[in-house]
Amino acid sequence: MTKNLSEYVLYEASRSIPLEKKEWVVRQIMQYRRQVDTEKRENHKKQEKRVHELSEILSESFESSTVITVVTYGIYKNREYSGVIIKLDLREEKILLKCQESMQWLHFSSILHVY
Repeated sequence: MTKNLSEYVLYEASRSIPLEKKEWVVRQIMQYRRQVDTEKRENHKKQEKRVHELSEILSESFESSTVITVVTYGIYKNREYSGVIIKLDLREEKILLKCQESMQWLHFSSILHVY
């Protein structure tokens, strides 16, 4: 009953809004949607570029078996791992890093810096 009443109130309110105002609202909504779509595409392109650059750096390190230091994002503080890459999984975008005491799986999205 309340839903039907609210729909009726919205319908009556929309009838009283001038056509120019309705068109303006529709234009603003469409402009906002285009802007959001553009931002999503740009963010996706940036993310793809970052993953590509990161995978190149990690591939070089994996092939040469050099020790690298990886800084990852942490909830309370960032963590730093030093070691050799044992496994590089480009499909799942993660690496297996052999540190001094243990082995760590690190996902590309959590990596902030590699040096």
